[in-house]
Amino acid sequence: MDLGADIAAALPELRDQAVSMMRDFCTITRPSAGEWDEASGIYVPPGAPVTLYSGPCRVRRPNVAEREALAGDADWTLMGAILSIPVDGTPNDMLGANVHMDHCAGDPALTGRDLKVTGPHSQTDATARRLRCVEVARA
Repeated sequence: MDLGADIAAALPELRDQAVSMMRDFCTITRPSAGEWDEASGIYVPPGAPVTLYSGPCRVRRPNVAEREALAGDADWTLMGAILSIPVDGTPNDMLGANVHMDHCAGDPALTGRDLKVTGPHSQTDATARRLRCVEVARA
């Protein structure tokens, strides 16, 4: 019996099972960078955001309290979330990326919400890429 080999053999099916639970859809983007055009001596502003991932996902709220913050004259609430996306075909370098919830089957209130990736995820034998995120809402 070789537990490591058994896990490696089962991992594709376990990942498929994890994806089957991802009934929501999101788009993860990163702002494109502006650049200096040496030939013209002009700064070229950033263009459209770069899409890092678009497809099925799952949102979970960890069992932690929301945090409140004061910025300027506004009160804000910061809510944590764990966004699960498939491991296969997704990059791990998503720190700081923006997540837009395109459609949420299980909770329509999540549709249209925006999150920010605060922690990437990579792990041996992961069945999903679980990104720590924060949602900022005006209180």
